[in-house]
Amino acid sequence: MRNLRDCLEQVCESQRHALQAELAEAVPIEIPPSPQALPELAPPLRRCPPRPTASQRWTKLAEEAVRRYQAGEGFKTVARALGLERKTVRRYVRAGGLPPRRRRLLPHPMEPYREGLWQRWREGCHKVADLHRHLVEQRGYTGTARTVERAVQPWRQLKEAVTVSGGAPAAISEPLRLPSPRRLAIELIRREPSAGFLKLQQCSPLLQKLRALACTLLTLVCERRAEALDDWLMEARASGVAKLVRFVEGLEQDLSAVRAALELPWSNGQAEDQINRLKAIKRQMYGRAGFELLRARVMPLQ
Repeated sequence: MRNLRDCLEQVCESQRHALQAELAEAVPIEIPPSPQALPELAPPLRRCPPRPTASQRWTKLAEEAVRRYQAGEGFKTVARALGLERKTVRRYVRAGGLPPRRRRLLPHPMEPYREGLWQRWREGCHKVADLHRHLVEQRGYTGTARTVERAVQPWRQLKEAVTVSGGAPAAISEPLRLPSPRRLAIELIRREPSAGFLKLQQCSPLLQKLRALACTLLTLVCERRAEALDDWLMEARASGVAKLVRFVEGLEQDLSAVRAALELPWSNGQAEDQINRLKAIKRQMYGRAGFELLRARVMPLQ
């Protein structure tokens, strides 16, 4: 299942542009309006735009790495020529360029004053100068009136919608945002994914296909249904996703061990844990200790 999650992360990273195109064509989610004219709780403020992402230098490096790889050079050769890590070059090639960074939206500077500002707004105080004066005198606000104006601008649209519709605000559309490839992979193999992922899944046939395959494999592993493994392998191979097909080929190379893990009650987890412990002790000594010292550290004293 860990290998499947890594495979799904690679698929989501390489197909990110296709997923963004599917979300762009989807209809924005309509949030039902409140039955009251104006809600008692303050609507959320618009967050500040994200900070600039990667510079032009990294964009050019990623494009050069993709060009060199497509020209026939290996990951190691490209990494040496550009002064990058081999894993970085591989990630650039999988994404077809510089992977898009997650846009981190900063909290609005008016967030600590939102509820008090909304109460004044509901009382009928809609002038920016009066709102700014109230925040300065009563709340110790030190910002400018321009910041207050930008904060209440969506509230003016809500007020106009209430006036036009006769007391019922119109539905608010919420755009869909694509999370990081790792978050998508985690959501794909979760038993109960989040509500946000379910909204994304409704708009993306690719996510629906990946989710169905991941759930099927998770079920047959948890229920130890070894007889259903061949059907899943055929279904995954017929999915047409290249990285998923490569994952299936890896399972088929060690198919007897995979079947034994589903059929037998034993596990090699204890042996793997001891191997990891031994490797950790060797790394602590930087590979300079002989066998006798390593044995003395691993084995209990007699």
